[in-house]
This record gives sequence, structure tokens and C-alpha cells, in this order.
Amino acid sequence: MAVDLLSIARSGVLASQQQIAVTGNNITNVNTAGYHRQVANQSTLGAVYEGGNFYGTGAYVTDVKRIYNDYAARELRIGGSSLSAAQTDLAKMSELDNLFSQVGKQVPESLKGFFESLNNLTDLPNDAGMREGVLSSAAQLMDSIKQMQSNLNGQVTQTNTQISGVTDRINEISKEIAAINDEMMKSPENPMHLLDQQERLIQELSTYAEVNVIPLEQGGSSIMLGGSVMLVSGNIGMELGTTEGNPFPEQMQITAKFGDKQVAFDASSVGGQLGALIQFRDESVLPAISELGQMALGIADAFNKQQSQGLDANGNVGQNLFTDINDPSLMTGRVGAHGSNKGSAELSVNITDVGALSGNNYQLQFTAPDSYTLKDTKTGVETPMKVNGTTLEGPKGFSIEMQGAMQMVIHLKLDLRPVLRAILMLP
Repeated sequence: MAVDLLSIARSGVLASQQQIAVTGNNITNVNTAGYHRQVANQSTLGAVYEGGNFYGTGAYVTDVKRIYNDYAARELRIGGSSLSAAQTDLAKMSELDNLFSQVGKQVPESLKGFFESLNNLTDLPNDAGMREGVLSSAAQLMDSIKQMQSNLNGQVTQTNTQISGVTDRINEISKEIAAINDEMMKSPENPMHLLDQQERLIQELSTYAEVNVIPLEQGGSSIMLGGSVMLVSGNIGMELGTTEGNPFPEQMQITAKFGDKQVAFDASSVGGQLGALIQFRDESVLPAISELGQMALGIADAFNKQQSQGLDANGNVGQNLFTDINDPSLMTGRVGAHGSNKGSAELSVNITDVGALSGNNYQLQFTAPDSYTLKDTKTGVETPMKVNGTTLEGPKGFSIEMQGAMQMVIHLKLDLRPVLRAILMLP
């Protein structure tokens, strides 16, 4: 068979057309999010043997490959998660810094004004105007602490709203990836445009949380968040959820679907924007609220004790200047019962030594009749509690009053609420 020059030329033109088409598609999609460059691979057609020699018959495009490096993509996802977490942390900490520099500075200023009014009163203790000035500066101190607490509570609410928004978007991405997986499983080859769509969604997902991608033999990929929560399994998209904190509602929890159940898990370890938001709330804002309350306890307790050691203008023993730190409403507000508790116990916390408080939260565990263990949730240190009638005594600067039968885990939040809420007017 003679070599057909026209067929050879025709094959070269067709191969060039296909390569130009691939190149044109690359140029057209240069700004398309998630698009990966494609390349057309060319090979020679089979040769013919004639006159003792082999003669080529042209060229053809064997396949079109998608340029993709799994290692680079994985590193990009890891870097994206870390960057998103750092950016989120910077933004939230900047908000907190502005709050302390603008609103928070009123607390030390009002405390300074309160001491100055007391110093002025010592020079003229019988002056009614000076006495009113002390009460006025005490009220200002109370208001500044309440305002700061309100703003910090607002930070918690705002952060919880952001957490809900992130989980909603994660769920949307989960459904989209599952739908793409379903299409891939129906196709003998993975279409490149579907792979690009999937990769774009995975890259976005990695900004919200750390992502582990598990390729499937039948096409598509399963996705795990933080190496522990399955988000996409084949063509089934799982869902994250949010629920009120247990036992403290403001500590919103993230739930994941395991079988037919939604189970709460520690999302602070999943990284990305979601992990950063939870860490900011739990490790920055809530401790700040706790320390503000502990400071208020110290101020109220110190001045109330000092008041009780003197006499007022009528010769009577001095009354509390601020609300008693062991007011019944405050004592019960320091306890949160876990939702899975059993028993009918009602607990309240009586503070015996403000200076001995660590500012941490505690978990009270019923272990046996008249046997209880107190665990510091931050340090993990466990302390046996001694039972004295209806009182559980421990070495932490507080005791626990118990009424009823306890078969439960109790969480103690000792210092969230500032006690500078009510001022008693001095005669």
C-alpha cells in the first residue's frame, strides 16, 4: 500500500485543530474559578511497511489530560485552612481589642473615680454632698461594668451567628459535592469539568475547616472534616447542625450526623474559620466575661465587708454598698445542670473566699451516695468534696448548697455575672 500524503496531511491538520481547541479553551478559562489547565497528548499513527522500510502515516491526539497535582492541591488546602483561621482570629481579636480600648477603658476610669470620691469623703465625712458623690461614682462604676459585660455578651452572640452561617455554607457545599459524585459514578470516565467543580468546592470548604479527601474507585471523593467527621460519603451529603450549649446555652455546639443521630462534637479542633470562631468564643470572650465577673465579685465583697465594719451617719452598722455576692439569685445562677442529668437536686454556690477563686469552671460528679468529685474543666484536677449536712465543702473558695437527690453531673460557672447590680443608699 502506497503512502497517502493527503491522509498524512489531513491527520496533522486534525491533530493541530484539536490541540488549538484545547489551548483556546485554556485561554478562555484563564479567569474561571477552579479551572485546571488541560493538555492534548499527540502520538504517531501506525506505520506501513513498504519496500523494506516503515513509513509513518500521520499523527493523532491520543487523549486530553487535566493538569492536576494531588500533593500541591493538598498543600493548598492545608494552607487555605491555616490562612483562613489566622485571618478570622485577627479580625475577631481586633474587634475585641477595639472593645477593650473604647468601652473597656471606662471600667478602670470609673473605678479610679470611685476611689477619688472616697478620698474626698474622708476629708469631710459628714458632708451630704460628698456622700452623694460617693454613691454617684459607685453607680457609675456599676454601669461601666454592666456595659462592658453587655458588649462582651454581644460578641458571643455575634460569633454564634457567624458559626451558624459557616455551618449552613458547609452543608450547601456538602450537597453540591455529593451531587457531583453521583454524576461521576454514572460516567465511565470522570469528566474534567466535574473534577474542576469538585475541586473548587473542596478548596472553598478548606477555608471553613480542615479537609481530608478520600478518592473513590467508582468515581468522586468522600470528604472528612478535621479527620474525624464524615461530611460527604460517596453520593450522600451529611449535614452539620447547631444546638444550644449544654449546660450553658450561650456556648453553641456543633453537631454531626452519625447514622440517624445528630451528635455534638468538639469543633474547635477542625481548624479553618469554623475552628477559629469557636476558639475565639471559648478561649477569649467567655474567659474575659468570667474575669470581669470575678473582678466585680472582688470589688463588691471588699466594699461590703468594709461597710459592715463601720457605722453610718445615724450610728447604725453600715449596710452593703453593692449587692451581696451571695444573694440567692446569684448563687443559683452559678450552676448549670447537664441535659442528661438524673435526680431532683437543686444546687447553689456560696462563695466563701473571693481571693481563692481561680476563675475556672468546674464539673461536679456524683460518684456514690454522699460521694462527689469536683473537676476543674481547664486543668483536669479532681478534688473530693466533703459532705456536711446539705453542704458540699471544697478548698476552692466556695461551697455548694444542695437540696434534693443528686444523680447527675453539675457544671459550675462561678463568676459570669457581675454583682454590681443594685446599690443601697446610705443614710
